[in-house]
Amino acid sequence: MTLSAQKEPRAKEILDKTSNALSKDSGIKATFLLQNYRQRKLSGQTKGSISLKGNRFVLETPGTITWFNGKTQWTYIAENEEVNISNPTEKELQYMNPYSFINLYKKGFTYKIGENILYKGKNTHKIILAPEDKKQDISQVELLIEQYSLQPVLIRVHSKKGEEMTIEILSYHSRQNIPDNNFIWDAKQYPHAEIIDLR
Repeated sequence: MTLSAQKEPRAKEILDKTSNALSKDSGIKATFLLQNYRQRKLSGQTKGSISLKGNRFVLETPGTITWFNGKTQWTYIAENEEVNISNPTEKELQYMNPYSFINLYKKGFTYKIGENILYKGKNTHKIILAPEDKKQDISQVELLIEQYSLQPVLIRVHSKKGEEMTIEILSYHSRQNIPDNNFIWDAKQYPHAEIIDLR
């Protein structure tokens, strides 16, 4: 199969529309369920929420809050009462922000349309992404995107080690008008936190 055949125009059209809607929105708030599988058996799961605006986000999971303002990331760990500050790489961000998988098609991934799927009462497009670099840890990413709204409803990531991660979007609210300073850690809110600067 040629490279051009692996980048189907219809798949790109859907991904472009989904990506543009996410990047241009005044703010998105969503909740999700993340599940990890090893040898097809559930090995762990967690629920979380994310506020998103462009490439900035606030991610909350039990015991942890992460802020990213487009350059700097602050991760507050409640159990240790500490904040780790870093400038994460693209690869690190990929696993912090579930919506980063939507943009994989823009660089280093092929894409094609699978069969349309009825997922929990929603008609969805199935888009299959595969890395061009075979050294990637990821072997395949499947995106289920609702046909009407073009919002992602499920993200499934397969690794070469036989592991699988699924991210199910439980709720999704757009046009939230989130202020820019929401994506920056506010030290005043955590006066006793130990700061660990990893930059």
